[in-house]
Amino acid sequence: MLKKTTGFFLVLAGFLLMSVHMANAQFHAQELPMQQKWGLYSVDSQQYNLDCDLLAVLTISIEKGWHTYAHTPGELGKPSTLLIELNGASLPVYYPEGTRKKDTFNPDVTVNVYEDRARLYVPIPKGTGIPFTLLGNLELLLCSDSACLPAQIEIPFYSGPTPPQKLQKASSLSWWPEFLKITKAMPFGEKTPTSQLAPVTTTGEIKWDFSPVYAQPSLEVSGLITAIFLGLLAGLILNAMPCVLPVISLKLSSVLATCSFENECNRRKVFRTHNILFSLGIMTWFVALAVLLAVTGQAWGEIFQQSWMIMTLTAIVFALSLSLFGLYSLPVIDLKFDQGTGNPKVQAYFTGLLATLLATPCSGPFLGGVLGWALTQPPAVIMTVFLSIGLGMTTPYLLLIVFPDLVRFLPKPGPWVQMVEKIVAFFLAGTCIYLINILPDTLVLPTLILVWLTVPAAWLWGKAGPELPAAKRWTFRLAGLLLFAGALAWTTMPEKRDFHWVNFEAADVAKQLGQTPMLIDFTADWCPTCKVLERTVLTEENLAKWQEKYDITFVRVDLTENNPEGEKLLHALGSRSIPVAAFIGLGENARRPIVLRDIFTASQLENLLKSYKK
Repeated sequence: MLKKTTGFFLVLAGFLLMSVHMANAQFHAQELPMQQKWGLYSVDSQQYNLDCDLLAVLTISIEKGWHTYAHTPGELGKPSTLLIELNGASLPVYYPEGTRKKDTFNPDVTVNVYEDRARLYVPIPKGTGIPFTLLGNLELLLCSDSACLPAQIEIPFYSGPTPPQKLQKASSLSWWPEFLKITKAMPFGEKTPTSQLAPVTTTGEIKWDFSPVYAQPSLEVSGLITAIFLGLLAGLILNAMPCVLPVISLKLSSVLATCSFENECNRRKVFRTHNILFSLGIMTWFVALAVLLAVTGQAWGEIFQQSWMIMTLTAIVFALSLSLFGLYSLPVIDLKFDQGTGNPKVQAYFTGLLATLLATPCSGPFLGGVLGWALTQPPAVIMTVFLSIGLGMTTPYLLLIVFPDLVRFLPKPGPWVQMVEKIVAFFLAGTCIYLINILPDTLVLPTLILVWLTVPAAWLWGKAGPELPAAKRWTFRLAGLLLFAGALAWTTMPEKRDFHWVNFEAADVAKQLGQTPMLIDFTADWCPTCKVLERTVLTEENLAKWQEKYDITFVRVDLTENNPEGEKLLHALGSRSIPVAAFIGLGENARRPIVLRDIFTASQLENLLKSYKK
């Protein structure tokens, strides 16, 4: 039996991994038909009457046959926008006008586009110390003659320790006249023109002033009675919305949970009790949600902006799926129809709670107007309206409570129950795909790791049966809890941004050889040892410390995808595998780089830098 369930689990895990990969196939920066590169230049502010001594320039190179819409696209198109922060403050960005042309998909409309190459200019305020880090987010729409690719790319820029007087002068470059033309049209320091309908406050915040007109005014709420009535209706309809279908398996388990009872009287009694507790679980979540939204001012479904919440739910649902496949039995919620759980009443309550939590992102007819009005009201009104929505959602189960004789329409127990359990398990696994698809790309792999580690954690708990001595039973349970808690803590840990790394550009490294001490690290997403080194040795804390003490530039060569120039440098250092880190010193010492292969420690690297400093 164990071999069969283990084999089935392996097949299911493979299917889940393949499905998640397909569901999350989005465009990464490396896959886009464009490249981007930062540059930093000095500016003679007195000569040109500018309020900056440094100018950061983001150059976007677009492949032939593609274009992106300008920041001011004209009659049609998505504006290309670069958001920049320095020490928590937003900086102005100056955009070129672009080239006017007929839109590819609508030739009757003329638009402004960026083709081949475009430069976005970011003046750095006077008094900014070197080095500094810009946090950048570029959003644009790349189009060819047949398709468009939306892109949102994080592009931080680290200035490096080079003093301003050693930087190349911006006025000596070919694009300088374009920058002067743009800043003359919009002088540095002047606010971007904003419509008087949306005036800017003294703090820089835009104050919107609209009087919206709704397409269906009859569905808008103006009072508590209307809100309660439409809330009941919205909650009832919520049961049938497509986005609630991923949790239909949980609701099915609540209805079929009594099938294992032969005695009709017992079935009716358990059927009624189960639905009462399931409904109570639904109402509990709506009460909790009303309190949460009233206190925090969040919007409906905003709790699913918390990645840790989605990751935790994914792990729980996957564990429930495998329990139905017979790999183990879980406490509190196990979902098996044979009522094998130690406390079916607790299971019914928490199943209703979980099913409603998973349905929270959903919206439907009438709900928008109800929430739009209710969430601007006092807490007591919010609570009343949310209770009406919850009551509407529990209506089908209330009917089953009032008419428990409906249980006679359910099939009698038999071998079919195990088959239905497996079908429910299959759809629960599908719910995991739905949940993972909500997450950002960067959290898909950590979530899969969490799901993977949840299986042995749940298995350890399932092994702690009542037949074991108490000490051994709790040892198993504690091991399972610690494994799950550790996996959750590790995988939901906020990812730190690599602000100290400079992306490898062969020409830039060649120019700096012998003039700037560099540590060049070769890495790839498919290299697990590289990732261990990044988390233990090449951490942001270590890099910041070494940069301050030894005035060193850190260059990262990413070999995740084909990188001919990076591979040439790796070969020149006498290596054909990674991880590899190479320290290149000043002057003639640059010809004799010190290479660290495979595993190395922070103390080894620190000693190397100390010896260079001496």
